[in-house]
Amino acid sequence: MTSAPAKTQSADKQLADKLPVKIGSTSSIVSELQQKLKGLGFDVSADFDGCFKTATKAAVQQFQSDRGLPANGICDLHTWNALIEAGFQLGSRLLVLQVPMLRGDDIAELQQLLSVLGFDVGRIDGIFGDNTAKALGEFQRNAGILVTNTSNPETLTELLRASKKCNLNELASPIRDRFHLLERSKSFENYTVALGNLGGANQLISVVKERIDTAKATVIILDSLSQSTQAHVCNTMNTDVYLGFKINNNPSRAINCTFSYYGNSRYASPGGKKLAEMLSVGVATTLGVKNSFLNTKGMALPILRETRMPAVLCELESFASIDDHLPQLSKTVVVTLADWATCDWT
Repeated sequence: MTSAPAKTQSADKQLADKLPVKIGSTSSIVSELQQKLKGLGFDVSADFDGCFKTATKAAVQQFQSDRGLPANGICDLHTWNALIEAGFQLGSRLLVLQVPMLRGDDIAELQQLLSVLGFDVGRIDGIFGDNTAKALGEFQRNAGILVTNTSNPETLTELLRASKKCNLNELASPIRDRFHLLERSKSFENYTVALGNLGGANQLISVVKERIDTAKATVIILDSLSQSTQAHVCNTMNTDVYLGFKINNNPSRAINCTFSYYGNSRYASPGGKKLAEMLSVGVATTLGVKNSFLNTKGMALPILRETRMPAVLCELESFASIDDHLPQLSKTVVVTLADWATCDWT
């Protein structure tokens, strides 16, 4: 495994200092943003070069929606990095295992091709990690070419030839995911649950933790950490499932509940999607929320994309009186988790 040069981290810091940009922003970084959007087929011609106006905002919003990011029309570091990833095409660079790991649409396409051929890349997440490198090496070995675990031209030629007649929607990854879920213990007592606070959820997480303790499962609390750091901790500790909570109090609006799992145009986490759907039904009943105010969707937020286990982010908006419902809500969450742990994945 190789390491990226230190100057990359310095460049990332300089970029972070220039972001976010939004309506009204005028700078060279806005001009660069517009060029990236144009390169991906978005029309921002109605705005002057370097001026973030309505056309640029609309393009950013559409890009964010397409990529599973919050579609707020503000280009933050997550959106910027996603724009960079979207610009990579398979074969445009050598893909190799390094620190930090390479990311991009070219890697997602590589993973997809390997997956339709039955190789175990893990998730189709656009991150060149250990699973992808090993799967690439296995393909090279089977193809009778030099095993380098990298995407050299000879390997890509063989990979494209081998997958030419395959249905790109018939991935092995979801099947393997279900198999791994099937292998897990059916007893909730044997589970390790990570609870992440992504804003305003201290009280809810505290009560949920008490109920998980009562159920004799193991619980880890992640607070005051970035999404990527929370994901790293979960992966390091090999937790079984992650639940993130974010509460936005805005009494002037109706209650809205969003349950997000990792998903993109190529892949959706079976375990995460199932848990999100189950939580959606349970929380709706507990809070008396109408279906029109519920939303279950695949997203590519760092906490969902970078965790190796099923993960769900629960966002509750405009719920000023949540304290009155903590006992029922926490019970619903833990009962749903226990039911999910015993799901039949065959």
